[in-house]
Amino acid sequence: MFVLDTDHLGILQRQAEPQFSNLMRRILQHPQASFFVTIVSFHEEILGWNAYLARAKDASGILRGYKRLEGILSDFARSQVLPYTSAAADAVDQLKKQ
Repeated sequence: MFVLDTDHLGILQRQAEPQFSNLMRRILQHPQASFFVTIVSFHEEILGWNAYLARAKDASGILRGYKRLEGILSDFARSQVLPYTSAAADAVDQLKKQ
């Protein structure tokens, strides 16, 4: 099992080189069913693009923001999304204590 975090998703979405090629090379070594994303990443991406939309001053900015929201929705709908469970919350609490 591999969990792609928000930073990984950004690399994949922007196709920023050389990180994109490096990440894709590693991903392609494993079955697609081995990869997961989290509801936390979905939340982070939506927050970011909501903030972008709130600052958009013209039609092209608004259009870009809504296209990205649509893309995020589509990407996550095709993905295996891990929920934020009580076990996850406990793990976060433990990490904060360290």
